Amino acid sequence: MADSKVTKPKKTTKPAGTKQSAKPAKRSTADLLNDLRSSSQAQLNNALIEAKADLKKAQQMLKAGELPASHVIKQMKAKIARIHTVMTESKNNKDKEAK
Repeated sequence: MADSKVTKPKKTTKPAGTKQSAKPAKRSTADLLNDLRSSSQAQLNNALIEAKADLKKAQQMLKAGELPASHVIKQMKAKIARIHTVMTESKNNKDKEAK
């Protein structure tokens, strides 16, 4: 029998300064809320419809086993809740101004 050593491939390091950023820059919750609060009611409705469609698509992907990270579902639900909150705030502010 021949003695053959199995060698592991060497790990290559990336040169300094090269960064893979496939993900978009993460927005803070405060930035998102400020953007939503400055939006009109029609824009909020459109954002809500789009967020719900994205959630449904992600849920289908999760069932099919195609979604790599399931935490995305929770984040989408939180975004939908924030949109609902801003819509309610704007409705309540309009009611207060009318009185």
